Amino acid sequence: MHSFKKILLTIIVAIVFTACKNEVDFSQLIDPTKPLNVSIYFQDKRTFEGEERLFEITPGTEDYNLFLEWVKKNEKGWNTTYAIYEPRGMIYQDNFELNYMGYFVVLKYKDQAGKSHRYNKVIGESSLDFLFD
Repeated sequence: MHSFKKILLTIIVAIVFTACKNEVDFSQLIDPTKPLNVSIYFQDKRTFEGEERLFEITPGTEDYNLFLEWVKKNEKGWNTTYAIYEPRGMIYQDNFELNYMGYFVVLKYKDQAGKSHRYNKVIGESSLDFLFD
């Protein structure tokens, strides 16, 4: 009986982790004719004073195209999250906000029905550094 419970628990855990993964259709979120807004936060570790640098990435530029490639490669494997994070930076447009934490990102958006979504995903540490360095 003990091994049956162990097998059943393993199956339940596998189903839960598989079911938690979400796919995001970025083509529904990003308007490729509009610029991407980027916000980078800097904080002095001694004084804790911070500043924000804002800029736009224009469609057709190398950084814009690299970001579009990144989202295509990262449409799968998103996990629902309810936590609130303090990002190092943010990329956003009218329909989405992607918060960059360094080794993971948090995506926030509303779907066409108006339902809010918040997902996170672990990414490579340098995966989006071309925008945040």
